[in-house]
Amino acid sequence: MKEIKYIQYHKWDKKIVKNYFNSLKNVLEIKSPQFYIPFFSLYFYIHNTKNSHKLIDLKRQYYLTEIKDIIKEKYYNSNMILDGVIYDSSKNTYINETIFCKTIPVLEIIHCINNNYNLINNNNYHLPSGYNYNTFKKINDINNTAYIDVFCSFLFSKLVVNNILPNFAIFYGSTNCIGNYKYDITDEYSDLRIDKCFNQNLNNTFKLDIYVSSDEESDESDEDFSDSEESDINYNDDYIAKIKNIPLQLLFIEKLEGTLEDYLISDEFNGEVILSCLFQISFALHYLQKKYKFTHNDLHINNIMYSNTEKEYLYYKINNKYFRIPTYGKIFKIIDFGRSIITYNNKTYMNDVFSKNSEAWGQYYYPSQVDFYNKKEKNIPDTKPSFNFDLCRLSMTILDELGDRTIDNSILDLLNHMCTDKYGDNYRDMIDDFSLYINISKNSVNSLPIDILNHKIFKEYRVQKKNFPLKLYYKF
Repeated sequence: MKEIKYIQYHKWDKKIVKNYFNSLKNVLEIKSPQFYIPFFSLYFYIHNTKNSHKLIDLKRQYYLTEIKDIIKEKYYNSNMILDGVIYDSSKNTYINETIFCKTIPVLEIIHCINNNYNLINNNNYHLPSGYNYNTFKKINDINNTAYIDVFCSFLFSKLVVNNILPNFAIFYGSTNCIGNYKYDITDEYSDLRIDKCFNQNLNNTFKLDIYVSSDEESDESDEDFSDSEESDINYNDDYIAKIKNIPLQLLFIEKLEGTLEDYLISDEFNGEVILSCLFQISFALHYLQKKYKFTHNDLHINNIMYSNTEKEYLYYKINNKYFRIPTYGKIFKIIDFGRSIITYNNKTYMNDVFSKNSEAWGQYYYPSQVDFYNKKEKNIPDTKPSFNFDLCRLSMTILDELGDRTIDNSILDLLNHMCTDKYGDNYRDMIDDFSLYINISKNSVNSLPIDILNHKIFKEYRVQKKNFPLKLYYKF
C-alpha cells in the first residue's frame, strides 16, 4: 500500500477540457471555469499564459470529463446531484456515474452581502483599493477554506483508491468558476433584518427569496424583503440569500447513500452499528492524526456518511492486536473538510476560518505566519488543534439524536465518557454556542481516537493472528 508522498500534475487534452468546460457552462450556468488552485504553486510551476490555469490539474485516477444533467438540486443551497461521465485512467475507460457536487464560495458570503469585496463596483484592479485587497487576498490565500476542502478531499481519496483506508469519498475533480450561490440565512434573519448594512445592500449585492411554510409541503415564492418587512417574522419560513456572479469552487465526489443522522432515525437502526461506525471513524482519524496532524473541527452526524458494502467484516491491525469489525453492510466515511487543519510534507495548512474576524476566530491560535506549531505571539492563547475535539463533538451529536432510542448501556457509557471534559463535566450540559467549541478544544481529554480503539468495548472483536487475512486489512 503506497503512501502519498508527492503531488503531481495532469495536463488536460485541449479537446477534452473544452468539452468538459462547455458542459459546465451549459448545464450549471457558470462562467470562466478553470482548474488552478493557489496550493498548486507549492507543487508544480504554472506558467503565466492564457490557458495554463485551464489545463493543469491534479493527477489522480478518476476525472470528471462531462456533466450531462442535474438530477437533483435544493432551494436552500447550491449543492447538486449530477449525471456525469468519469474517466478511469487506470483502465482507460469512460463510465456514466451519479456524482455529488459541493458548491463552495471562495469568498465569505456575509462579506459579499455587506459589499466588503470589489464585486459589483468594478474598481480598477490595478490601482490601490482596500476592497481589491480584501477580494484578492481571500481568493489567493492557500489556507482558504474552499481550497483546504478540495485538498483534503483529493488527498484522502487517494487513501481509498490505494486501499489504505476506505473511509472517504472518491474525488472526481474540482473546478473554480464564477457563478450564482444560494445561502440560507434563516437562523440569522431575525438579527439581519434590522441591520442597516443588510437593508442597504438588499437587491444590490444580493436578493432575498422567502419560502413560506404551510401545513403541507412548503410553497416556494420569490418575495423580497421589502414586501414583508412590515410583517412579523414567521420562524417556520426559510430565508435564502441569492448572490450573483461570485467566485465558486465546485468539488465533485462520489455520491454516498446517506448520513449517520439518516441512519440514526431510520427504522433499521441497530445500536451495534454505532460501534462499527465508531471503530471505523476512530481508526481513520488516528491514521490522519499520525500522518498529517489532522483535525476535522466540524465532525458531526451529518459529516459522517456511509456507502453500502457486501463485505461482512473489515480487518484491522493495531499494535500487534488484530480486530475483525462487522460492517453491517456499511462503510462509514468522513466528509466536509471546510474547517480542517492538515500538515502535508511539513507544510501546515491552517484553515483561514480560524483567522481574525472569520467565523471560527478564537477557537485556535492563528499565527500571522503559517509556522503554526512553533510561532507564539504575546497576549494570544496558545490553543493548538486538539486531537480529542473531533470524536468529542461527534459523540455529542450522536447522543443528541439518539434521544430515547433503546441502545446497550455500555455504548451509552462510552459515548457519554467521550463528551466529558477533564473536570468530569459533560459538554452536553453546557450552552451550545461558540464558547463550547473553545472549551472542547482546551479541555476535552476522553476522546482521543487511539484511546477509543483500545477501549474494552471493542475487545470482543479481537481475533487471533491465525484467523487474520494476510493481505486485506488496514494498519497504521
